[in-house]
Amino acid sequence: GVVPHLRPDMTVRLVKDSPAFPMSEFPPELRKFFVQTRNGKLAYRPLVLVDEVAVLRRDYRAMASDATTADPEFDITLTESSLGVFRLISTMELAVNQLQGMTGLSE
Repeated sequence: GVVPHLRPDMTVRLVKDSPAFPMSEFPPELRKFFVQTRNGKLAYRPLVLVDEVAVLRRDYRAMASDATTADPEFDITLTESSLGVFRLISTMELAVNQLQGMTGLSE
């Protein structure tokens, strides 16, 4: 049967200082982070990214299938990131996801 798994840890990256970009120079990988407000203006969502690249699937831990065995521990790390690192990681994740979709590879 299917055994549920849990990542051993999760790193959440938050960009501390995000500059204002003119629309003509807005980075395409960040477009998903802006929304239109009720009054029609554009606003940025916080630049937050769960780092999926740092943990390999082979490092996932199996969860217990019964209540008598304790589930594995799970660590969450919140870290500040520069805009450049944030953009690099989000671009890498997009490329990995596209390759997985095209080739069927898992890692």
